[in-house]
Amino acid sequence: PNWLGDVVMATPGLRALRSHFKDAHIAVQVRPGLEGVLDSCSYVDEVQRVDSYHQGVGSMLREGRRLRQRGRFDLGICIPESFSSAMLMKLAGVKQIVGYGEGLRSPLIDVRVPVPVAWGARRMVARERFVLGLMDAVGCKELGTHIELGTAPGDDARVEALLAKDGDAAQPIVVLAPGASYGPSKCWPAASFAEVGAALQARGVR
Repeated sequence: PNWLGDVVMATPGLRALRSHFKDAHIAVQVRPGLEGVLDSCSYVDEVQRVDSYHQGVGSMLREGRRLRQRGRFDLGICIPESFSSAMLMKLAGVKQIVGYGEGLRSPLIDVRVPVPVAWGARRMVARERFVLGLMDAVGCKELGTHIELGTAPGDDARVEALLAKDGDAAQPIVVLAPGASYGPSKCWPAASFAEVGAALQARGVR
């Protein structure tokens, strides 16, 4: 997954993957800066940083060669729909690549999964379902769409100390993050966030 939200919403798929391939070594590749998101995820054994992300063809060739030298993977599940993500798996010598196979990258995908469609539009599918569709293609049973993120040692204690400085640490807290990298095109209206915040506050939530 290329973006923070995509990594988070891939966790239901990773859960299904781990349940099906209990003894496999599962590695997740992410762009630089996102490695820590899955550091405490019990469903993966390794988090790899894709150093060639947006660095050009030469960088991708070098990274593919380096990954191939580390040992070939039996299976690669290509979550992003980009040409480069499928090409990197091919260069790394992944034996079988599974992904949504459309357009120029179609020849790079060994198991081409039909793109999910909802309400007559291919993009109107929840990201969790989008990832689970790929896992289903390799026999993984869905174990719910709820999102999971682990915490690293010491995280909980630091948060509790921070909250204790500002009132009752046991009181329910909700954090709203009304932003997105692409601005308004991916943002819920500010008034809607405000309405939800006011409703939560009325229930005694900070």
